[in-house]
Amino acid sequence: MGLTPRCQIVADGSDITALIAKRLLRLTVTDHAGIQSDSVEIRLDDEEHALALPRTGARLTVSMGYQETGLSLMGEYVVDEITLSGPPNTLTLRGKAADMHKALKVPKTRTWQQAGKPVRRILLDHILTTIADEHQLTAKLGKDLTAIDYEVVHQSNESDLQLLTRLGRKLGAIAKPVGEHLLLVKRGESKTASGRRLPAITLSKPDLTNWEVSLTERDGYQSVVARYRDVAEAKEHTVTAGEGEPVYTLRTLYKDEADAKQAAEAQRRQFATGKARLDIELPGRADILAETPLVLSGIREGVNGEWIVETATHMLSEEGYVLRISGKRKINELAVMK
Repeated sequence: MGLTPRCQIVADGSDITALIAKRLLRLTVTDHAGIQSDSVEIRLDDEEHALALPRTGARLTVSMGYQETGLSLMGEYVVDEITLSGPPNTLTLRGKAADMHKALKVPKTRTWQQAGKPVRRILLDHILTTIADEHQLTAKLGKDLTAIDYEVVHQSNESDLQLLTRLGRKLGAIAKPVGEHLLLVKRGESKTASGRRLPAITLSKPDLTNWEVSLTERDGYQSVVARYRDVAEAKEHTVTAGEGEPVYTLRTLYKDEADAKQAAEAQRRQFATGKARLDIELPGRADILAETPLVLSGIREGVNGEWIVETATHMLSEEGYVLRISGKRKINELAVMK
């Protein structure tokens, strides 16, 4: 027997599921990787204009799943748009993930530098931990980022989240507040709200409704060059990530060798991850969210292997519960594609 799709919608603390159940045309929850805001869309039948006009700013808590197996919390959202349309008469609410950490987006100006002589380099871990503590969060830094350090970091009219995003971008990493944690991890290092790595989910051909993989023509860049200036020698030097030609050269002149190496490696990783794209549709699964690692098997060469979910779109309607996924190859799988 099939499973029975169910959802729960709580508005400003009141469960309105039963009130709108017969009018619900479609519920869509979209979960994005990185700092892009997750979203919800609720489309209702507004025939005879019987629905009271909701207000923007309302806080919605949405859960999805099945009657037989239970519901999973998808997120908390704030309504920021209401659309009325017809015919047929519909009322659509759209909302963005509730911003629980607004203070992270307040611009600041300060300098990150270790005191004392001789000057000691400041660890990225120290910067992340300090910021997390200031916002009553727990810092979670990717294991391969623990040795990253800087002589000095300037934060000029830049929010804490912007600063961490800027530093992370050079390292091929993303910064994101998740639950009670502030994460800074390499792209593809999937994490739960507690900072633990998400378990990989294996999908085979019978699990999928349809699938598509786009293998783009290789951009050809085999290596990346970054430049930095040695102040003591008053000379410009280069570092290289990867091997072979053609070579891509970054335009920025970096302040030291460490920054140049980080930037070159991040760009090389970015080129590598863009070679294959995945789009699949399957019956709804609330346990698959953005950054979830997937293992596809039993399909065909070029499709089987490890992927990372970039966008997970959960849709519930009278036709059932459907999940659409867009993803990219996990970096350590790229060798298979050569």
